[in-house]
Order: sequence, then C-alpha cells, then structure tokens
Amino acid sequence: MSLLFRPTLSFQYQTRSETQAEPIHRLFGHHLPFQKPLNRSLLSILMTLCFALRAGGQTSDTAPRDGGASADTASRSTQPRNLKPPPMKIRKRNTETFEWHSATRQAWLYTGVMHSFRFATEAGTRDALYGPWFHDWMASVSEIRGWDDGDPFIKDYVAHSMEGAVFGLIQQNNDPRYRQVEWGSGREYWISRLHARSFSAVMSTQWKVGPASEVSLGNVQLYESPGFTDLVNTPTLGVCAMMGEDIVDRYVITALENRTANRVLLMLARSFLNPTRAFSNLMAFKEPWY
Repeated sequence: MSLLFRPTLSFQYQTRSETQAEPIHRLFGHHLPFQKPLNRSLLSILMTLCFALRAGGQTSDTAPRDGGASADTASRSTQPRNLKPPPMKIRKRNTETFEWHSATRQAWLYTGVMHSFRFATEAGTRDALYGPWFHDWMASVSEIRGWDDGDPFIKDYVAHSMEGAVFGLIQQNNDPRYRQVEWGSGREYWISRLHARSFSAVMSTQWKVGPASEVSLGNVQLYESPGFTDLVNTPTLGVCAMMGEDIVDRYVITALENRTANRVLLMLARSFLNPTRAFSNLMAFKEPWY
C-alpha cells in the first residue's frame, strides 16, 4: 500500500508546486527580463535632467552679471565726460626769508662797536683821522700785500676768529630757516654754516678794506705791514669757532641744564661758554644768554 501511494503523493506534490508557482510566472515571469534595462534607462534620464538643470542655473546666474556689466559700460560710455580743466596748483609763498634789514643793522652796529673800541684805546688811530679821507683810503688799500700783517698770534687767530663768529651768528639769528639748527642736525647744519661764512666774509672784508674799515678810518695799513691773513682767517676760523661753541652747547651746557635748575649758574654758563653767541645776542638787544 505504501508503495502504491508514494507515486500518487509525489505526483500530487509536484502538481501543487507547479500550480502554486504558476501564478508567479504568470504575474512576474514576463516582467523580469525587462526590469533591469528599465531601471537603467530611468536612472540615465534622471541624471541627464539633473545636469541640464544645473547647467541652466549657472548660465542664468552669469547672464545677468554679464548683462549688467555691459549695461554699466554702455551707460558710462553714454555719459558726457567732464571737460573742466584740472585745478591749478598754487604754490605757497615762502615767508621764511632772510631778514636782511635786521641782519644789516646788527652787523653795522657791531662794526661801530669795534670802531669805538679802536678810537678809545688807540691814540695813533685817533691822530690819523685827519687828512683827505678818500685819498688816504685808496693809499692804504694799495699797500696790502703778502700774507702776514705783523699782528700777534692772539689777535690774528683768536680775536679775528671771534669777530667772524659774531658776524656768522648775526646771519644765523636772522635766518628763520636755520635759526634753530644745532650740532648734529645733518645737512641743514652744514648749509647754515656755509650761509654764515658767506655773510661773515662780506662783513669782515668790509671791516678790513671797506669804506668804514680800518684802512679808511685811521689808515692802519699806512703805518703797519699789511697782509691778506685777516681776509681769509676771519670768516673761515669764525665758522670753526661757531662750530666749537655748538659742540659746547650740545654736550656741556645741555648736560648742565639737565642736572641743575640754578638760573644764575645757567645764565653764566651760556654767557661765558658761548661768548660770540652772547655778543651777537647783544647786537639784537637781547640778553646774552638768550
């Protein structure tokens, strides 16, 4: 019996499995071969649309910018140009000019002070004031020759140096551009010393051979051995004396001012350590320690 029923059961099981699998093949069997190609085609279409939309967004973003730039350039090109002339550059007038009137007055005052000292201390100078002024002046000038004039060392190289320094400081005091220069100021300091030497050379030459000089008032050259030493030493060594006083003022007087507030001591230091500066201040009717 069992052998008879086994084929029957196996046949029934096969028929049931076939009948159960039949609806699957009927429903999905004819779709399975086309499912993968369809998905691939849909994916490619979606990717194509995404790239197309992205590219279109970029072109739409850049287009207004380019259009705006072209519109700006077009509007700028259509605007009329400003044809007004450029503003004129007005140069400021330099008011810091050399005070010639004040400097000349002080230099001639110093010359008068030196003549007053000569007339007060030299009897021969007072006796030589009589006679033809112009003739004696020309005769005295023509006697100048050689280098040495027979004066002692302290007069040629110390007194005349201080004379040139006073004339140079008169120039500096009346020059607003270089009035405040000091030792170590650089290029401006040396330019100021060249200006001072030029002014000193003119005034010291006038003192030596000018119309109001030693040879015109007292006829010194007629009674002494004349020479050119004073014409050279007075302005040159005078500038050297100025520089020496500048060094003393920078490193000695300034250091003293930083150490003490004694007014009397500072006034004496400025007056005696810078003697030519103090005398030039007197020619401007100022205090010696100014």
